[in-house]
Amino acid sequence: MKGPLPLPTELGHPVPLSFVIGSTDRASVGVTGFLSFSNGFKFDVVIVVRDADPKLNPLRVFNIDEYSRSHLSSPETGFTFSLEFADASVSESNYTFDLSQPYTSSAAARSLILLGASGGGGRWTQSWFAAPLPAAGALSFKCKWPHIQLGGNYVVSSTKEILKAASASKQLLP
Repeated sequence: MKGPLPLPTELGHPVPLSFVIGSTDRASVGVTGFLSFSNGFKFDVVIVVRDADPKLNPLRVFNIDEYSRSHLSSPETGFTFSLEFADASVSESNYTFDLSQPYTSSAAARSLILLGASGGGGRWTQSWFAAPLPAAGALSFKCKWPHIQLGGNYVVSSTKEILKAASASKQLLP
């Protein structure tokens, strides 16, 4: 099922939220840049590694050129990211990236869509859109990167700020 994207005529509203999900002496993962829309929310996952070893590229699995296809990280060693909602549904990144399809979700109504990714030299950013808006309650952000023994979980105890910001988003065109 295709999930919705941010509406092109809607000006998302910022959510004052940022946090570190997981960290080791070698790498760290944080989440920032939240914007709420009427149909979901956007956020950025920022990954930083201490050394700029090209083998430690968390974006390799999303690269679609032929050279990179032969150098993809495997699900067992690559970077993965997921959300767990108050209703126990889960949306997660996966390794079957297809530009025309969203990421899979355990709840048919949920989607986690990669909007874009960039980086290099030890810092990468992935921009995601989760839809629909979460129900009131806790929201868990989880990541793991087994290749470098990095994992983490951060629980936002209340989605109140995300929902409040969504109600403040504005339509640019009627």
